[in-house]
Amino acid sequence: MVQVTSSMGAVTESLNAVLGTTDITKITEVMDTFEKQFEDLDLQAAYMDDAIGDSVAGATPQSEVNKLMQQVAEEHNLEVKSEFLGGAVPLTSQAAASQAKPVEDPLEERMRALQKDF
Repeated sequence: MVQVTSSMGAVTESLNAVLGTTDITKITEVMDTFEKQFEDLDLQAAYMDDAIGDSVAGATPQSEVNKLMQQVAEEHNLEVKSEFLGGAVPLTSQAAASQAKPVEDPLEERMRALQKDF
């Protein structure tokens, strides 16, 4: 990271010096150098994110995670299935009941009533 910071500082100084001139070729060269270093920094950041994510993901055993999820679900009266289907969030019994019976819109009811009259 120190290396990236120093090289970005050097490019910034070069850019300040070149911008004082009107030489498009030199400005383009410095901008290309800046772009390459920025891409390198982006690549390093992505690599670090992946490495940190992988190390953190494996830090807690899956059984402890499942146990904690079950405990939280019990505290909040949620039903947790042994396997989550497609990452779906478990439903409370109230939410499951509301999904079973769709809520009618009062305007739709009025519309149906008006259509019956015709």
